[in-house]
Amino acid sequence: MSKITIRTKTATKVAVKTILGISLLAAAAGTAAYGFASGTLSLTTRLRITEAVTSPSPDIIVQSSTNNPVATFHFSMGGVNATVDTLTLQNCVARTDRDGDCADAKETPGESKAVKLVTITYPSSSGTKSTTGTMTGDVITFTGLDLLIDKSAGADLNVYADINDFTTAGVASGAAIQFNLNAISSDFHATTASGKDIDETRAAQIALGERMVLRLSKPTVTLNSSSPSGSTVVGRSEMLRFSVSANKAGDVTVNSFLFKVNATDNSTSGWNDCDTDGSGVMAASDFDLYNLSVDSTVTIDKKDASWSLFKTTGAACDTSAADLGYLRVNLPTAQKIPKGVTYVFALYADTTGASSSLDDSVRFDLPAQTGLPTGLKSLVWSDGSATGIDGTLIDNLTISGGTLIF
Repeated sequence: MSKITIRTKTATKVAVKTILGISLLAAAAGTAAYGFASGTLSLTTRLRITEAVTSPSPDIIVQSSTNNPVATFHFSMGGVNATVDTLTLQNCVARTDRDGDCADAKETPGESKAVKLVTITYPSSSGTKSTTGTMTGDVITFTGLDLLIDKSAGADLNVYADINDFTTAGVASGAAIQFNLNAISSDFHATTASGKDIDETRAAQIALGERMVLRLSKPTVTLNSSSPSGSTVVGRSEMLRFSVSANKAGDVTVNSFLFKVNATDNSTSGWNDCDTDGSGVMAASDFDLYNLSVDSTVTIDKKDASWSLFKTTGAACDTSAADLGYLRVNLPTAQKIPKGVTYVFALYADTTGASSSLDDSVRFDLPAQTGLPTGLKSLVWSDGSATGIDGTLIDNLTISGGTLIF
């Protein structure tokens, strides 16, 4: 128990009162020169369990994968060392879970049959240790631990999951897991250096991890090293080159791509407008997409009807003049990328009307799903089971192309 000396006015009576482990003991004597009395603030040791700042972000986890980081939890104590010997992880997809029952509104048990093995790593008195276990229902309890909570630095517990083959385990693409540390209604035990026991009734806390989506496979999008940037000429040329890789767990099929446009119109010619009844503006006929890994001479969009143009608000382009904000290509023939293979795509555009004398510029990006106008999807893909999946949690998005200056 640590003590902090404080001072109060002699005219004030302070009762002994404990709130959240803080005890104020009133003093009996004052200091005549200043009119203050001495008192003692006693801080009772308090265990805190939170999601660590280094905890993995929400992600897609594929079947038959191992050592997937799913959560990191931080333990801290109020100025005293402690050792955790028992803790419980619960698979519950929830935004909050105050009682640990995983049965209230917006609380759903995760797909535990997808989890083959759980591994935890943690600091101990003899260095970093790790241990593994399997789920029992939606929980896994680890006992016999030597997790050392340092009184100054605290301790981080890392959680990893090995995932089953989905067909064998009967797991559907799109299911989710979320590992939370339940120290309120499940087994937990720690002992402070002074011998004080802290079980789940005294800890009375739940720390939530992040929701991880389960897929048979997933795409990864990257900016190709040959993507153009810098000086260019007005007219038809390559705007963006990017790569899409299918995870080794399975094939990926891509049905559409969305591109974000950033362009200047320094001469106010309206060349980058998407006015459907205007002249000298952007139109579907100005764009082409190639799969360079399959055929660098034949477009995969086939015809102008494959393209849809949108204003910066996300509204479809119409007869009102407005800057082109997004363009989407719905591929007439979906691009199936074999597992473990990377395809390279190239976007071409006709920039006729841009001013070279006034240094107009243009940039095309592949945006992340988050932040897009309602109704737009950064890409649409399938993992061989679920279809129509959007760009949520796709690795590396946003992909920013190079700025091209005319």
